[in-house]
Formats: sequence, structure tokens, C-alpha cells
Amino acid sequence: MTPAQIAALSVPSYHKTILLAAATYGAYMGDNNNTGLNFQTEADEMYQAAGVPNPLVAWAVQNGVPYNGSSYQIDISGDVPTSSWQWLLPPSH
Repeated sequence: MTPAQIAALSVPSYHKTILLAAATYGAYMGDNNNTGLNFQTEADEMYQAAGVPNPLVAWAVQNGVPYNGSSYQIDISGDVPTSSWQWLLPPSH
């Protein structure tokens, strides 16, 4: 998708940021047989060890990111059709 197409989507602004970054720079994706297309960050042990709060938690709360009881989930699966994505897969063995 082009930046203009992403900007025109009726989705939260942080979804647009993720989609624009993926369209511009690419993204690594993994499949755990779950539904949806979620992004996750590194665990927050580094913040716990330093005795400071994880800044991403405050950001998620401020932006209304859904919490599933154990983590905040940014699901962009319904934002754009996967047919508009370019998939690069490893060669089969």
C-alpha cells in the first residue's frame, strides 16, 4: 500500500504508524497458529531489573490498546487485506 492509502484508512493512528513502517521498511512475521496479525515487543524484564516502569505499558493504556489479561495486543489483521502484502518465504527443503 502507498502512504496515501494507509493514511486514508479508518483505523487508529498507531495502526497507521505500524502499517507505514511495514510498507516502508518491511517486517518480520512469525506464525504461532493464532488468529489475527499481532505485533509484540520484547519482554519487560529489563525495566523490572532497573526498577522503572515499562514505558510501552503507559503508551498502550494512553492509546486504548486492548489488554488480554497478560499482554497488550495490537491486532492489525482487519486493517488491510493480506493480498496487498508481499510475502517472502524461505525456500522449502
